[in-house]
Amino acid sequence: MTNGEDIYILDLTTGKTQAVLTDKNDSRDAIFGPGGKNIYFSWDKTGIFNIYQMALDSGNINQLTNVIGGAFMPSVDLKGRLAYTRFTSGGYKIAVLADPSPIDATKTTYLPEHDDAALASASNSDPLQQSALRQGKTTYDDSKLPNYDVTSYKTHYSPLSFLPRLMVDYGTLKAGSYIYSYDTLNKYGFLAGVDLNSRGDYDLFTILEYRNFGPTLFLEAYNQVQNTSFKVDSTDLILRGLFDVDAAKDKFRYNLLEFDLGASFKLNENNEVRTSFILSRYGARSKFRELVGETTLNFNYFIGRDFSLKFNHRNYKPTRNRAISPIGRTVSLGYDREFNKFLVDFATDRVVSAEIFDNYNYNKFTLNWTEHRSLPIKNHTLTVDLQGGFIDTAVDSFFNFFGGGLLGNRGYPLFSIEGRKFLQGRFTYRLPLLGHIDKRLMHLYFDKIYLSLFYDYGNAFNRSIRLSEFKSSVGTELRMDSFSFYSFPTRMFFGAAYGLDSFQNENQIYGKEWRFYFGLSFGYFD
Repeated sequence: MTNGEDIYILDLTTGKTQAVLTDKNDSRDAIFGPGGKNIYFSWDKTGIFNIYQMALDSGNINQLTNVIGGAFMPSVDLKGRLAYTRFTSGGYKIAVLADPSPIDATKTTYLPEHDDAALASASNSDPLQQSALRQGKTTYDDSKLPNYDVTSYKTHYSPLSFLPRLMVDYGTLKAGSYIYSYDTLNKYGFLAGVDLNSRGDYDLFTILEYRNFGPTLFLEAYNQVQNTSFKVDSTDLILRGLFDVDAAKDKFRYNLLEFDLGASFKLNENNEVRTSFILSRYGARSKFRELVGETTLNFNYFIGRDFSLKFNHRNYKPTRNRAISPIGRTVSLGYDREFNKFLVDFATDRVVSAEIFDNYNYNKFTLNWTEHRSLPIKNHTLTVDLQGGFIDTAVDSFFNFFGGGLLGNRGYPLFSIEGRKFLQGRFTYRLPLLGHIDKRLMHLYFDKIYLSLFYDYGNAFNRSIRLSEFKSSVGTELRMDSFSFYSFPTRMFFGAAYGLDSFQNENQIYGKEWRFYFGLSFGYFD
């Protein structure tokens, strides 16, 4: 390669590469045709990108298109029809050739170069035009240029884009949208989202990024509000002097607010350091029905300040199964110095700022190390995941590590396993059920399905490690890779986990039951 891209074939089994087309021109967008005997690609051999076909056994190359704007990204179906992206004066268009055939090379070549400049296509100009072009080319003096005005680059943003969002949250339907825009050079940009339900609950976030310096500077803001109510029990009704059972409900509104300000430093392709300051404020509003009317109480129950430093390493082998069954390693190391205030009581001698807080200042360390390894059987993998956490001083349970749920020990609920120390291992064996579905349904394209069997083992605790108190769970998971509208990754999973141990926490017994998980997102969680 001297001026552009070349085409190579990578053997995913051996990791060896084979050169297919290497020259001074630019060749790209290569795909295998049906049967794998031919490849189709875009090549600017004539000065304009067009679609070509190469027979792998003989190396013979045929040109299939002859456009003047450019032809890219070929795709060939089982019937031999060729679809490609065509660049025109009106932008990119999708074009289809029902029966592509080789084009005579004499109709696609250019005139011989004159003074290192190709003049015109041999098939698109008559002799008089060619003569005029030559005359103009030989008399043109490119040292005498017009006196153009030079101006600095100004930020040009892409049009504001909206992506509708619909979700079910705690039995209610939330409707909203993602909103985003970035400038042409990807130096500035923002991503925001909002959703709302009929009872006034909402989720709101925005992420601003600035990449004009070496690191990426970011500002993130999150606000979540949820309303709920509880029926007052009969004893409390008597104490309040209330006898209207239907009206006796206490109402609560929770308001969680967080701001993250920081920078991320990309050390190389696989390593990144992220540092940030996180300010959190969690508040609530309570409305109590009493004999004299309704009493409203507004208060903050948590104020947090966190100086965070994280190192992330990610190195995956490039395979077509990288998303659904990766091979490689991820490592995340974290350190947080936190200064927190947590509500313990209310003062009786004042109305304003009546909250009484305890201070919880501590150091927190976290580790997540994941190894994805291939097995002798093709496309079978084994994943070993080690998670750990440590808080160096006694804290309220509000600040504990929670070791259950989807990202922890899957056989138990999230809050059932808790403590300021956390240690867990997860072992997963994954294999393909359907490696290439190649089916479409409406806007969805289905690609592959994998099955996994897993074993989780770990615990969260406040004392020393006691292996006798560690919890185990086993389970299985189905994953399906698909795409929406041919572009957006759409990953689905369904998991079932069974907790092998039974234990009690806060008067609640956990374990010895099945728990089920379902997810639909752009990616998986490991």
